[in-house]
Amino acid sequence: RLIAILAFCALIYERWRARPDYGHSRGLPPGPLTIAPLNPWRDHLFYQKQAARYGPIFKMSHFLQPMVCVVGLKQALELLRRYDDVLSVAPLPFNRFIPGGFLRYMDRASHTVYRTTFHSAFTRDVIKSCEPFTVHAVRQELSHMAECCSRAPATGIQPADHLDRMLFVIFVRIFFGIPPDSEHFTRLQTLYRVIDFRNSARASYREVISALDEVTVIIQQQIIRSLQLMKQNEDLNCSFLAEIIRADPRAAHDQTVLGNLIYILQTSWRDVAGLLLWTLKMLSDHPEWATRVREELALSGKENDKESNCLASRIVMETLRLEQSEYLMRKVRTEIRFNGFVIPKGWLLRICIRESHRSAEVYENPDTFNPNRFLTHDYTRSEHSPFGASRISCLGEHLTMTIGRIFVNELARGFDWKVVRDGPREFGGFHWKPSSKFRICVTSSLRAEKESEKAAHC
Repeated sequence: RLIAILAFCALIYERWRARPDYGHSRGLPPGPLTIAPLNPWRDHLFYQKQAARYGPIFKMSHFLQPMVCVVGLKQALELLRRYDDVLSVAPLPFNRFIPGGFLRYMDRASHTVYRTTFHSAFTRDVIKSCEPFTVHAVRQELSHMAECCSRAPATGIQPADHLDRMLFVIFVRIFFGIPPDSEHFTRLQTLYRVIDFRNSARASYREVISALDEVTVIIQQQIIRSLQLMKQNEDLNCSFLAEIIRADPRAAHDQTVLGNLIYILQTSWRDVAGLLLWTLKMLSDHPEWATRVREELALSGKENDKESNCLASRIVMETLRLEQSEYLMRKVRTEIRFNGFVIPKGWLLRICIRESHRSAEVYENPDTFNPNRFLTHDYTRSEHSPFGASRISCLGEHLTMTIGRIFVNELARGFDWKVVRDGPREFGGFHWKPSSKFRICVTSSLRAEKESEKAAHC
């Protein structure tokens, strides 16, 4: 009987909190505090619908925690700027493996120091120097995809695994200067599967620590080799690690720097893989844009590959607008009063980037895939912000855009493909992603053969 009474009381309390006007007298935003709502993981338009119903600032529950959501980049940027000192980023579990913590989760003073180190290392010069390698890696993996499809054209391939492998090759080369034919590369492939925080259930704490120690040893061997080359006045293999060594050899031995470098590669590699998968899906759903890329390349030649606002770059930006750049999450450490509402201490704050990028006040036909909107309008940070909306913003914007541009151009230049199977999008834990049923059949085109012939005569 007591259990039944308690259950009944809990039900009444839950229904009471689930009223949209719950907390109105205290200044809370509208919206139900339903315990553990499931719709956010079932409906990719959930937050957009909630904003349409309750306004651009509304409340809900995230698992069992109360949360306030903000739609609209202009007011979101103002909120983050004004209350930066009382907002924190809840760390993911891998943070504990890094002495001093992961860059995104550091206190303001430490973040300023270490961000400067990485900002100085992640240079456009390094990325530009590695472009020939990146182009080769993309072509090689696309050719491998076509080869796999030739053996099973009816069933096609799942592109996600191929993109994952391709990007690991590129990122390890750009970050550490380690080429794919190195023995260290093969070992890193195994070790990064162990330390992958998205698969943490597959490895114990000790296994992760052991793998991290081995990755660190490999990097330290690269550092020793680089220092020897510097003493001999020989050129270093261009990489982010080499830039850190050039700027300050002591920083290359800082365990906080090395731990962050290891996990910045991990997080950015996975995020860019997700972006390229969405880009491929967008081009599959809107093949006319791939045709336009081919036409642009035919008219402009290879030089246009390097234009930051070429069509390939605009396609990546439009994909980022519609997908992948979904939200920023903060923890409120002190009560906030903003735009007539109260956000209590201990609540979560979600900045809805994806929904803000679909604002009809900012974008004409916001739900339409139209890369050329970036040709006719120069969007400000308060209108378009896929790489972060605060001082804790992404350091890899140029790297991401360069890889994305190369991928789109090489795909359109040398390959044709068709979708052989698909399904509805799925929630992947951090982002929505194309269906796991998504399969394509890739074929090498006559254009690719002509490119190979040109290269052979160079």
